[in-house]
Amino acid sequence: WDISGPSYVSGLADFKNGSDSEIKPGFFTCDVYLGDKVSTIGIEPFIRKCKALRGLKRVGRTLHFFVAEEFHAEAFQEAKKAGVMPATVENLFGTEIAKGLKFLIKTLNDAAKVLILEPEKFNTLFDSLGKIEGAAGNLRGALFEYFTAILIPKIRPSIRIRINEKCKMPSGGSAEADVISEGNGEILFIECKGHQPGGMVEHDEVKKW
Repeated sequence: WDISGPSYVSGLADFKNGSDSEIKPGFFTCDVYLGDKVSTIGIEPFIRKCKALRGLKRVGRTLHFFVAEEFHAEAFQEAKKAGVMPATVENLFGTEIAKGLKFLIKTLNDAAKVLILEPEKFNTLFDSLGKIEGAAGNLRGALFEYFTAILIPKIRPSIRIRINEKCKMPSGGSAEADVISEGNGEILFIECKGHQPGGMVEHDEVKKW
């Protein structure tokens, strides 16, 4: 699932013997597809996952969401028949944010192909998505890591690149690496600091990493 977790909403949770101290939570699942118009074939794998989850004995009542840009009428009806709530980004967040997400995907695809970034486009992007609380800040760091990852193969041999991977040590400790590149018999760990323009990384922070 793209998003999942327990839910304590009264319609999903089970209140044993009417006591607030004994609550069995329900469950919430959601997959997001920001691509072509969703067809019946496109929605079928999600419906199968939902049915498989319902077949598990210890899982309580579950609310299923499938979010997409657009649905074919038949796919929309199939989802509802299967107890899935189909929703569009525009329905949930409004027209401006829906356009912003579509623009984000196009920008990432274009950048991955030619590695050309236009600052003006990102200003527009952050303005449109900034209405979602915290989105602009979270997006800035994620995009910085993403573009670092697609830049690495341009400057050094890389056969495998991973983003946000937690690495475990024999001692039991662990640390998350923003970008890991493997190639030419070497492993490169990269820490990204996507500060605001003009922001500086302190010496103590460099020493820590």
